[in-house]
Amino acid sequence: MSVVAVLLTALGVADLCRRAVLATWPPLLIGPVVVLVCAGLSALWHGGDIPLLVLAAAAVVAWEWLRARSELSGRRQGAPLAVFVGALALLIVLSGWSSPANGVAARWSAWVHLPLSHVTPNRLLMLVGVVLVQLATANQLVRLVLGSVGAVRPTGEPQPSDRLKGGRLLGQMERLLILSLGVAGQVAAASAVVAAKGIIRFPELNAQTKGNGGVGIDEVTEYFLVGSFTSWLLAMGGIGLVVATR
Repeated sequence: MSVVAVLLTALGVADLCRRAVLATWPPLLIGPVVVLVCAGLSALWHGGDIPLLVLAAAAVVAWEWLRARSELSGRRQGAPLAVFVGALALLIVLSGWSSPANGVAARWSAWVHLPLSHVTPNRLLMLVGVVLVQLATANQLVRLVLGSVGAVRPTGEPQPSDRLKGGRLLGQMERLLILSLGVAGQVAAASAVVAAKGIIRFPELNAQTKGNGGVGIDEVTEYFLVGSFTSWLLAMGGIGLVVATR
């Protein structure tokens, strides 16, 4: 699972870079560089690691290119989603070829004065990757899913998100909170976070009336439900990956 963690880390860093520089080409370069850096720090240079690392680097480049194209055109959301899901699934299926994380990452986790003595280098690398994905990458995934079901209007038109303020930032915070609680074994507390979001948003949803350029309560509700469930699934998928990593 170490190369899966490398893929997630590269995706997370590349998408954060995309948000920072607002250009297409830097993430195309930074993604493969992050794959190489993670591989070097984790000593993933054995025979089985190489083809998986090449696949991970190619998947990051394909994701960034297709996601940017979809963002500009407002169409073809299925292509980047297929790359993300396909690459992740393929690396998980072939994870038996990858070697355990070692090298500098393993020595650092054993040396640092943090409660990490019980955390294996593999799990630590996976945790870093999963946390990074919950930020910009997860927001992009949620938006792609919303676009694929028609819950996002073409660029330039009033959007359902205009009537639900703070969704992107709240989504990141919500996923990180659910992830931390789930990894810590506090499943009931994580469920309470999910329930609290619905309670907090209900008055805002209930107050919607037709207007704001024709965006009505049905569109806002669809946007909220699809976006929220996608966001929760990403957080729970991250929990599953961390827990399954040894």
